[in-house]
Amino acid sequence: MNKILYLANSFPEASEPYVWAEIAELRRRGRTVVPCSFRRPKHIPVQAEEFAGETFYALPLRMQVVLRTCWMCISQMDKISDLLWRLIRGPETMSRRFRGLIYTWLGAYLAAALHKEPINHIHVHHGYFSS
Repeated sequence: MNKILYLANSFPEASEPYVWAEIAELRRRGRTVVPCSFRRPKHIPVQAEEFAGETFYALPLRMQVVLRTCWMCISQMDKISDLLWRLIRGPETMSRRFRGLIYTWLGAYLAAALHKEPINHIHVHHGYFSS
């Protein structure tokens, strides 16, 4: 069975009820969906409390996962060195290159945190920070 990771910046948000409606519909159709969010919203709608309880929140960072992420990046350096070199050299501004490095590391952090989940598909809502 395919397992879908639903990634958002902040989930569940009151302004985006369609996101948890999509998850519920996918589950109704027999799909396994793992909600994942970088941040926990300040106010969780009552209708979405169940989703909040099962959502993996990346922040705050967990030290064990931070160490695993650093090890993963070091041990896989041959696979990511070209990307890192382009991010460091860049033609982009220093700010954009720094954000690119941070986002790359955060992506590795998610991979390290969810390494036991056999994820087949990643769905990201909106082209914001989390994507």
